Amino acid sequence: MRSSGRVALILCSLLAPVVAFGSAGPCRVTVRVTNNYGDRVDARYVRLTNEGALTVVEQDKPYQMKCGLYTLEVGVRGFRPVTTQADIELVEQVVPVATQFLDPADTVAPECAVLGKVSAQAGVATVRLLQLFGTYLVDVPVSPEDTFPFMHLPCGTYLLIAISRSQCLGTERVTATVAGTRVDLKTPAGACNQ
Repeated sequence: MRSSGRVALILCSLLAPVVAFGSAGPCRVTVRVTNNYGDRVDARYVRLTNEGALTVVEQDKPYQMKCGLYTLEVGVRGFRPVTTQADIELVEQVVPVATQFLDPADTVAPECAVLGKVSAQAGVATVRLLQLFGTYLVDVPVSPEDTFPFMHLPCGTYLLIAISRSQCLGTERVTATVAGTRVDLKTPAGACNQ
């Protein structure tokens, strides 16, 4: 089953009336990207190309550019990329661009990471990572530099557990991100007994 979303491009000219300037004058363009419910979604990129000149714009930010026919490219995570034509000529103009959610079979789940360092506690030998609301569990040894990396994780929320050779030393909640969440694990004495 495919759901469809909408990416709406709202183009406005906020300068003098079109009657006075027509298509020869500059246009002030704002791109608004929404899903099929009208909710704002973050575009990874919005590109407008006219006569070979590429303009990369941020959504919801006005840009002044030459009026004319543009190739519009919009990329939204979880949606198929959209390429369409946008004729930027009117005082206020809405160009709807329909897109479809990616099929789960078409997507590759992003990998996340937690990159940690142990501080303020000697004796941490291992750090255990336990996925909250999931089944992921793994232990890694702490390096001689007091670091511990958790790579290739499903994105989400985890509990870090600092373990000495024989007991729990402390815990900390962390969210694994695509960019790699950096964490300074501080393990106060008795933190596991609370």
